[in-house]
Amino acid sequence: MPSPALAALRRVRRVAAALVPVVAVLVLLTAEGESTVPAVLPVLLVAVTGAAAVGGAVAADRMLERRTPAATGAAALLRTHGLIQLAIADFPLLLAVALAYVVGPDWVVLVGAAAALAALLAGSATTARARRLESVWRLPAGTLTHGPADAAPDDDDHDKDAR
Repeated sequence: MPSPALAALRRVRRVAAALVPVVAVLVLLTAEGESTVPAVLPVLLVAVTGAAAVGGAVAADRMLERRTPAATGAAALLRTHGLIQLAIADFPLLLAVALAYVVGPDWVVLVGAAAALAALLAGSATTARARRLESVWRLPAGTLTHGPADAAPDDDDHDKDAR
């Protein structure tokens, strides 16, 4: 059973991941396909921003490992960093939406959506990550995971927080 901190982060990330394609489709349907600049410029800008977002999500994770919170504040710290990673992950999509409407082409939003999904995946709140943080932070087993430490890590427990 995941901790409430992990369950809340997973729900927020699932909603964000589900909204990415919805936003992309809406932009594709409503933005004009005409580009006033060469298409390579906005695409390159969004791709570089997307790579930076993936790097930022990984860097936030590494920075989280260097912290040493008390057992009582560990879940709050994990939740805060998860929301920071979510904001970082969504930036390429927001930039792509703005570029699609202002500069064009409309399909640049697909590059932003792919980058946002990659950054969301890079910073995902898995049980294995929480157990690794428990170990690095020298917290008692189960502080972040609410489960036995000797259980197999469950990286993909999509339906478990619904219980």
